[in-house]
Amino acid sequence: MGVQDRIVRRLPIWIRTAPLDATFCVLGIPGATLAVVGVVQSRALSEFLPGWGRLVWSICLFFGCLLWLIGLSSIKENNGHMVVTRMPILIFGLYLSSLAALVYGVALIMIGGWSGVLPAWPVLVFAGGTWLRRVDLVSRFRDEEGDL
Repeated sequence: MGVQDRIVRRLPIWIRTAPLDATFCVLGIPGATLAVVGVVQSRALSEFLPGWGRLVWSICLFFGCLLWLIGLSSIKENNGHMVVTRMPILIFGLYLSSLAALVYGVALIMIGGWSGVLPAWPVLVFAGGTWLRRVDLVSRFRDEEGDL
């Protein structure tokens, strides 16, 4: 067993199960925190949103990433299957993160015009991906709960 194998095996199961999700959460929390306290701000959001809108956006991104991370951290192994025990928190975190990414992507395009499309593309793809993940999880969660 190599060093990499030993390191990976010591990581929590939820990180090994959803490493990209955990990465996106960890990427979003520091920037959102700094934006909430006013240390940093986006030029696109500053021109696109009023002051209270930027604060709401920052809070939305912060809690979206935090709740998504909390939901991810509830992944447990049960009889060989991965089970999310805090599914509603995970779904709400995905919703907030997707909404924040959509607003930021639109702001980049509104402020930059055609030159804003390329920098907005990864943000909008992220918004779409988190939205799709949320819709899929909501559908699965309802099926498991017998609400349909």
